[in-house]
Amino acid sequence: MNTATIRPFALALSTVLALAGSGRSQDRSATFALSYGTSEFGGSVTMNAFARRTSLDSVGSYESAIGASDIRRVRVFGQSKESAAIVAGYTVRQVKSALLGGNVSQTRSGSFVVRIAGITVQQVTAATSSTWSEVFAPGNVFAGSGVSQSVGVGPFAMSVRANVSAGARFDLTRTTVLDPGSISYRTLPIQFTPPSVSASLTGWARASANGSASASLAVPGVSFGVSADLVFANSRADLLVEATSSRLGGALTYAVEPIDLELSAYATVYPPLVAPITYRTTLVDWSLGSRSGSLPIQ
Repeated sequence: MNTATIRPFALALSTVLALAGSGRSQDRSATFALSYGTSEFGGSVTMNAFARRTSLDSVGSYESAIGASDIRRVRVFGQSKESAAIVAGYTVRQVKSALLGGNVSQTRSGSFVVRIAGITVQQVTAATSSTWSEVFAPGNVFAGSGVSQSVGVGPFAMSVRANVSAGARFDLTRTTVLDPGSISYRTLPIQFTPPSVSASLTGWARASANGSASASLAVPGVSFGVSADLVFANSRADLLVEATSSRLGGALTYAVEPIDLELSAYATVYPPLVAPITYRTTLVDWSLGSRSGSLPIQ
């Protein structure tokens, strides 16, 4: 059979299949979200993963995509800021010629970003299979010496200041298939095999805070201070995401350690000949036990 005979048949076949359902998309996703604390002190953890497989046309063109993110925010004296974030996304696109036995071309793209205290500390753009593992030392989330607020403690006014230290570690393995998907015309219905992309991501993020206090004016015989035990959501995410010919989905496994937010300011007066007098104002006293589980990406 010569080329002139093949082309009309292939074009006719393409037209019929287009009417049968090109542009079909299958999506799977899972999300774990936790907000904690009070309006003044607290934060949030949001983990998300998705897998998507899309038929681009009727002759075997496919796009497989996966994505994962793990984003943490903290809140101090009502001011909220991102403390740590890991965001990854990968796509494999396979384009099939409309001709029977035609060429198959494949393109791959991907990106991976790590942010600490809102600053990008790692950014990788890669289209091939890759493995990364790195630890990022803690850094202050809020600029300068942190966030301060005036607090009344007994008959005194004092300034309380706090900052959050956050760090992260991640291990990422990502695989894209180098051999394109395929299309079989030997059986009916015609079988399309999409390209594959998969990734596993394990990330830890930790955040804790410190505090200090001072009086607006020095007061003889009076000492000022804070009692701080601010442990924000130290948590771990394990994400496995796949978009292959045999599997679309995966699992999102999370673990959040106990959260303990305690901060109080105190002023101690040392009058002569009598016992010291201590005034105390509690700014936050909030706790939450550990949380863990696994969510299917479906």
